[in-house]
Amino acid sequence: MLALGGTDLTKIDPMLFSMQDRINNTWTFPFTYLGQNFPIGLITGCGLGCFTYPMEYTQLAYLMVPVDNFYVATYVMLGVPFILFVIGMFTATIKSMDNEKLTLMALLNVYVITVQCYGPSTATIVMGYAFSDMFLNHTRQWKRRHRAGSAAG
Repeated sequence: MLALGGTDLTKIDPMLFSMQDRINNTWTFPFTYLGQNFPIGLITGCGLGCFTYPMEYTQLAYLMVPVDNFYVATYVMLGVPFILFVIGMFTATIKSMDNEKLTLMALLNVYVITVQCYGPSTATIVMGYAFSDMFLNHTRQWKRRHRAGSAAG
């Protein structure tokens, strides 16, 4: 997005028009709009539901563009704190030992580059599951401990 924004990719190959449209219109428009109308929103975000499907039910529906990238949409909503979250997600993959979740994280990251992931709730649930234990320091075995003398009452 940063490297190819504003570039006419159709000069390279006409088949790249869709990618050019995605980069120039759907991925950069929220940033352009926030920069012009709500500059602090580039740092703080514009709130939950901004540039996602709930926006269609407000007076700002005419601004709705399909931001078809999970990370772009979430950054626009949450701002700079989301970057800290992404850094946490990245470092969590280094600490994780669960191969199934690591595979799911990799597949989801390929998927969410082209899908916003907020409309279909199942996609959001799977995303939550994949990253569910990323901020745990260590795993504990949860078991009920028997206390001596507790049975006597």
